[in-house]
Amino acid sequence: HFSYIGQIERGEKNVSLLNLSKIAETLGVNLIQLFAYVDEEIEFTEHENNIQEIVEMLRESNSDKVRLAKNVLREILKGNSST
Repeated sequence: HFSYIGQIERGEKNVSLLNLSKIAETLGVNLIQLFAYVDEEIEFTEHENNIQEIVEMLRESNSDKVRLAKNVLREILKGNSST
């Protein structure tokens, strides 16, 4: 409920990890992103946008496709840890 979210934002209510997870899912972000401060005037770089697009594609895929994508990425990035 919007009033509960407002109470959380103002620090009036404690929130469980389960509810934080539900809030993050509803907002379409992960828990780390929920707590990350982002200056609204700073636009995401193309690199960050590409990463977000990949994450969204993976979220919409089944577990077999996610596993396949992980293996492909591992092979592409093997030996390129500075990239």
